[in-house]
Amino acid sequence: LDITAIQVSNLLENLLQWSMTQTGQIRYNPNEINLYSIVYDTISLLKTSADTKSISIEIDIDKETTIIADKTMIDTIIRNLISNSIKFSKAGDKIFIKSKTLDNKVEISIIDQGIGMNEEQLASLFDNSKKQIKRGTNDEKGSGLGLMVCEEFLKIHNSNLEVESSINKGTTFTFTLQK
Repeated sequence: LDITAIQVSNLLENLLQWSMTQTGQIRYNPNEINLYSIVYDTISLLKTSADTKSISIEIDIDKETTIIADKTMIDTIIRNLISNSIKFSKAGDKIFIKSKTLDNKVEISIIDQGIGMNEEQLASLFDNSKKQIKRGTNDEKGSGLGLMVCEEFLKIHNSNLEVESSINKGTTFTFTLQK
């Protein structure tokens, strides 16, 4: 598939899912799911985008790790966060997807070595009134809608998205889910 077609498809999927959350039409259907397989399948889907920029993606998740979550929502969250990491990474960078168990929760982190964000960008990341559209390292377009969808879906899972970032050092997105 052409990279542009994938980007348009992701945008339309995000728009549809965001509108469904806003109108209460999305159903929360939690089940026990394997975290590694969701991440692996998502990376397979986004491999062409990563390969185009010579970005490697490493998974550091125990293959037996399971979470209680809505599969469709978690697929969307992980796809959006990895897509953003690819978008804002430079050729040759690495992206790491890690998890660790904390009591009855699993903490998931998506870490990139990309261009990062300054304090102002971080502060306005989830503020729709201050939304600044930032282009990726290959001039990829973004709408900010993907992060809004992630935030909405994580609220449904009683979680939130934590973000750490430094200019030219990268960004880390972290959230927890029920084990």
